[in-house]
Amino acid sequence: MRTVLRIQRALVQERDRALESERAKRDFLALMSHELRTPLGGILGYAELLRDDTFGKLNSGQRKAAMEIIESVNYLTNMVNELLDEAQIQSSTAILQETTFSTSALLKQSTSGMEILANKKGLQLLTSLDPDLPAELFGDERRLRQVIINLVGNAIKFTKEGSVNIQFLRPTSEHWEIQVKDSGMGIPKEAQSYIFEPFRQADLMFGEFNQNGIIL
Repeated sequence: MRTVLRIQRALVQERDRALESERAKRDFLALMSHELRTPLGGILGYAELLRDDTFGKLNSGQRKAAMEIIESVNYLTNMVNELLDEAQIQSSTAILQETTFSTSALLKQSTSGMEILANKKGLQLLTSLDPDLPAELFGDERRLRQVIINLVGNAIKFTKEGSVNIQFLRPTSEHWEIQVKDSGMGIPKEAQSYIFEPFRQADLMFGEFNQNGIIL
């Protein structure tokens, strides 16, 4: 009986430690996300002033450097937003902001910044919009845009040559679908069980895999 009680107490202690560790991680993610927003905003603001010749006309090399700073800050800002989203999801405080939005505008805004990344790697970035889709949809446009940007960004990152294809489809009268396909190596089967866990990434350095598409 005493042994059983000791085991139970040990299990309770381990559970409490795990819960405390999870709470500390959530608090750290939320704090870090908020603290990083201010300096990133300052860097972005000054870089945009430089780009717009506020402090004097820039030559082509200087303008290119300013654009690279803006692009990098936007990338880091997206990462910070993802960290904050992760903290909110884990603490069950995430709230969907559902509104009516333009279907074509969502596709355009989600892929406009990706064209530069694709062109740098010599990739084709293809988009298509199902004509059967309504002109407007209802949902959380920002979250949807974030999902698309993440998927397209990963597709570009892990595709060496060929193309990345983003499609808005309407498979049935009651459903619509976002599909991202690429001509890269794909995700190995052994990684598919954990690839959607927070901060996990498949090791794609070895081997070749079939073309992969992710459907939401």
